[in-house]
Amino acid sequence: MESPPLYENAHVRIFYKEELNAIYIKWIGFTPSGEFREACDRALIEMEKRKLSKMIADNRESKAVAPEDQRWLSEQWFPRAINSGFRHSAVLVSRSSLNRFATDRIREDVNGKNFEARDFHDLESAGQWLIGFQD
Repeated sequence: MESPPLYENAHVRIFYKEELNAIYIKWIGFTPSGEFREACDRALIEMEKRKLSKMIADNRESKAVAPEDQRWLSEQWFPRAINSGFRHSAVLVSRSSLNRFATDRIREDVNGKNFEARDFHDLESAGQWLIGFQD
């Protein structure tokens, strides 16, 4: 049985995955900018509360990420998150080519800066990769 979400709106649900000691964020459809940024900030708050360094970003049902939100993630959110200890993100690849393109651009900006993100096609593989990292 899945625990109740820590946060949710029409486009996103955020959970704590105890077995992975990680935040799991599930994106659904196209998320308007305000809701997108609020959800990202809520995920970071939950990570900071639990002193977590890992996240699964489930983008399988996500659509595009607006260019201004891509810039915000790269220039503002990720520097704060990395400064707070965020180190590893397992990304479940979207069916949307627009989302995959946005994710690749963001990864190019942040990978290697004391941070690593990898793509996966299933939750089990993503979890196996993350479980190898200690907080």
